[in-house]
Amino acid sequence: MRSLIPRSLAPPSTLPAGPDVFENQHYEAPGISLAQILAILRARKRTAILLVVSFLALVLIVAKLMPKNYEATATLLVNYQVNQGGTEIPGFLLGTYMATQVELMRSPEVLQPVVDELNLTHDPEFTSGFRGGDEGALRIFTETTLFKHLAIDQGRGSQLLYITASSRNPVMAAKIANAVANVYAANERKRLKDPADDRAREYAQQLADLQAQVMAAQQKVTDLRQKTGTSPVSNANSGASDADTQTLISLEQQLLQAKNMRRAAESATNLAPIGSNGSGGASPEIEELNKEIVAKQLQLSQLAATYGSRHPKVLALQSELDQARRSVKIEEEKYLSDTRELEAKLQRAVDTQQQKILAVRKVQDEGAKLELELESRQSEYKRALDAYDQIVFASAGKSTNISFVSGAAVPVEPSKSSKGKFLIAGSFIAILLGIGAPIFYELLFDRRLYCREDFERQFQLPVLAEFGPAPLLPTPK
Repeated sequence: MRSLIPRSLAPPSTLPAGPDVFENQHYEAPGISLAQILAILRARKRTAILLVVSFLALVLIVAKLMPKNYEATATLLVNYQVNQGGTEIPGFLLGTYMATQVELMRSPEVLQPVVDELNLTHDPEFTSGFRGGDEGALRIFTETTLFKHLAIDQGRGSQLLYITASSRNPVMAAKIANAVANVYAANERKRLKDPADDRAREYAQQLADLQAQVMAAQQKVTDLRQKTGTSPVSNANSGASDADTQTLISLEQQLLQAKNMRRAAESATNLAPIGSNGSGGASPEIEELNKEIVAKQLQLSQLAATYGSRHPKVLALQSELDQARRSVKIEEEKYLSDTRELEAKLQRAVDTQQQKILAVRKVQDEGAKLELELESRQSEYKRALDAYDQIVFASAGKSTNISFVSGAAVPVEPSKSSKGKFLIAGSFIAILLGIGAPIFYELLFDRRLYCREDFERQFQLPVLAEFGPAPLLPTPK
């Protein structure tokens, strides 16, 4: 403890200056002041220095004994335009996109295959500290350890990604960096290629369905051709149809003539007197008989005027005239029957021809419909087949958005960054320990008075004067 006895008989260094000197006494403030801390450190500077030096020596020994750590770096170039279909991604989204790629590299989808590929679950470096569990828990623990051994950084303002892996084994460090890069690139290729493959499979199925529809439409056309005997259906009986139409027109004209003849025969039979020459439309036989009746009537009138009505010649001629009239009547009835029969026959022929033409036109319409459907299916199938080549090409392509700039090489020298960080941290802790340990020891275990503020704060009394250490008295002889 610093003595309060004056060092000499000189006047005190601090004297009261007036009645207000003790106003706002600082010794009544709680806690510890900076002056007290500095006084403690001055008093225990040897202890503080010893603690700092001892801890630094311990840090150096630990750093020396630490296993060497090797780092290997693989560099990838990420082409974001492949993911955007070749379009330019907005600049404000580039940082988000690259950050997403970094997170994907750190995800279990990438790290778990790396653990399995490199068999890290049997590497003591990555399984050290595992407290037991099943195979799944071991894989998760190894993945977490691998995550800590990885550092993925993006080049400033670029599309480069640096994958840095650390390990005690330089070969393993290079293997881990390259494995992470390869698995990530493979996942990205798969992510780009799988949609194209799925689309190709779906398109192939649609193409098969279209082909089946084309075959079904073609079979309908073939069945119709075999059923109707027409080829091709679109021109089915085009020439025959014109001939049938002409035949129908001719039959209709003949039917019209037959109707006129029948009407003429009916008129001649019902209205014209027998033996008249005005029965137009009659047969030649009837006309001959009518002429014969006219001649006999003339001859009968002459004989009757000469011989009288009872003369045998007149009676014989009258008998012949009656027979001729009966013959005309029979011929007219026969002619009328023939014209009616001819009209009915032509009517049936016209009806048959009309039904034939309607049937041909129905076949033509059905054939045209089937051919139109066939052409539509064929056109659709052709367009789909042309597009299928492009889809298959895209599915078979090797397009990827990841390019290897450089693979991770096996490091020759260990990394110094970890030891440097450890030494810096150890030095900082040593300084804190050298400063903090004496202070806490003083406050908790062995509090002493080193300065004026220690006395004032301890006893709540003001110090009027402070003297230096008293000189040692000579030892009496």
